[in-house]
Amino acid sequence: MPGTLTLVILFLFFRRFCGTTMTENLGMLLGCLGFALLWRSVRRGSLPEAIAGLFTLALGLIARAGPFLILPAIVVWLWF
Repeated sequence: MPGTLTLVILFLFFRRFCGTTMTENLGMLLGCLGFALLWRSVRRGSLPEAIAGLFTLALGLIARAGPFLILPAIVVWLWF
């Protein structure tokens, strides 16, 4: 159920940008992939996956400027 709800919310946001060439497309893709990698690294306790998730999330933030304070917050969270 949570996955379905997340998919519906992402689709409702993204449907406005389908078929266009804008930075929202790449930013959404990289942001979702980075979040999935971070979530997977938490469940497995894998540092390389966490670093890959941070890198992918950073690329998503470069593609589409967003909340820039999220990267330092995630680094502090990983430190704890």
